[in-house]
Amino acid sequence: MLTDCPLRLIGPATWRTMEYAEHLEHGLPPVVGGALDQAAAFLAAAKFLRAEGDRHEAEAIAKAAERQ
Repeated sequence: MLTDCPLRLIGPATWRTMEYAEHLEHGLPPVVGGALDQAAAFLAAAKFLRAEGDRHEAEAIAKAAERQ
């Protein structure tokens, strides 16, 4: 049972990671250089966030198609 806003459970480091992952999507990595210059943990987080975003978008498209 939720007793508070779930967004309050997300700490500052997670918000920054999400922001940096969005920048990476636009070609701006958090560390100067290519993919090999980025931390493996950050690349894994960015990959996860991308997959979740893609899944959410696919679900939204499917729901919109059902309404038509």
